[in-house]
Amino acid sequence: MKPVITDAGLDDIETLVQMMNHAHEEAGFRLDIKSAKSAFAKIINDRKRGAAWIARCNRTPLGYIVLTFKFAMESGSTDAFIDDIFVEPPFRRRGIGSALILKAVGEARRNGVGALHVETGADDNQAQAFYLKCGLQNRARTILTATISENQLARRI
Repeated sequence: MKPVITDAGLDDIETLVQMMNHAHEEAGFRLDIKSAKSAFAKIINDRKRGAAWIARCNRTPLGYIVLTFKFAMESGSTDAFIDDIFVEPPFRRRGIGSALILKAVGEARRNGVGALHVETGADDNQAQAFYLKCGLQNRARTILTATISENQLARRI
């Protein structure tokens, strides 16, 4: 299966949110649909924030990826983050996730990004193996987080 990966537009928000909802349900979270629509609109409307793409085959949505940008003092350049990636379960292990990552890497290169990052659970060995296969490396760093405001997108079920 060779997916066609296209830039997400405002008319794709419903499809993106539906897939994001599937991802959240799989992880045991309830998605706030209104907040998710708003977040996708912000990314799609401002390429300085990042970008989103959808993988499809014969108009069937297979998965998506969201790339976000931030300036990093460590490198003195822009860093990119794979902020969200999801492939619908029936289409996994067919190269779709890898194709989405390659799309994000290409966009990062075109934007002069110094480093590409992804965050995953410390115990999510399957995701870590996938990202390592795609060329990302474990730099043995720990992310510490201060919650400044309530997460509007997801809540535990």
